[in-house]
Amino acid sequence: METQVVLYIYSFPSYLREQPRVKIGRTSGSIDADPMQLAWQRIRAQIRTSHPEEPHLLGAIKISDERVESIIHSQLTAKGYHVSEAPGIEWFRFPNQQELQDFVNKLYRAVIFDDFSELVGGRTDIEGDSFESVVDAFGVRKLSGSEFRREIELVRMLDNELSPLYPGFPQWLDRTMRDSKTVFNVAYRDKQAIGVAIWKPKSRGIAKLSTLYVYQDFRRSGIGRNLILTCFEQWKSERIRRTFVTTARVELIPFFERYGFWVEGIGREI
Repeated sequence: METQVVLYIYSFPSYLREQPRVKIGRTSGSIDADPMQLAWQRIRAQIRTSHPEEPHLLGAIKISDERVESIIHSQLTAKGYHVSEAPGIEWFRFPNQQELQDFVNKLYRAVIFDDFSELVGGRTDIEGDSFESVVDAFGVRKLSGSEFRREIELVRMLDNELSPLYPGFPQWLDRTMRDSKTVFNVAYRDKQAIGVAIWKPKSRGIAKLSTLYVYQDFRRSGIGRNLILTCFEQWKSERIRRTFVTTARVELIPFFERYGFWVEGIGREI
């Protein structure tokens, strides 16, 4: 049976305050299994009833080489993060929650860009396939998550701009690109990917538009309109009756209102 190696990071709620402590471990399993599922199996087997709190899984990624784990351990130990009083060699204490979040983001970026150079000094170049399919009248292609992952420059720009606004964005993006139900509508100009609308059906007749992004240089040129109109055509075809969107940018509200959306609330959560 073909297997995969998974690096995971977890902790407990009481360990994540101030100077958070986390365990960074490794497991393996079927190549077809979800990394998060394999991580949970390993964590459950480890903790059993030894801790009164439920564990919190911060991330799980597929790695190409088992040595990634030991190199990460060595790097964190060299920075003085290893928890010497903890059992084993896999527990680490970060100075603050932001540094821990930055580390988790770095792990998921390594997966998204297939580039572990920031972590272990190696690199695997990503090669996109040739641009052969016909772009529709709006200049927008519907892509799968694996196809969107190959649009490396657009993915990188998306990450750079949205990660500061949405904590945990790299993890969400990696998970979303693995979800077969998610639709990625990508706008092109001269064969360059310059914008994307990401949506997913949530329940019968309802969908969520999670992302609408256009390169800064191409904003106010009709690209956002083309993306949203493409979504409308798809929603009509899929018999979607209601779509909702959340945004951290209040200035985008008039744009969405122009296409029939209405504001249900403004705050940290909508």
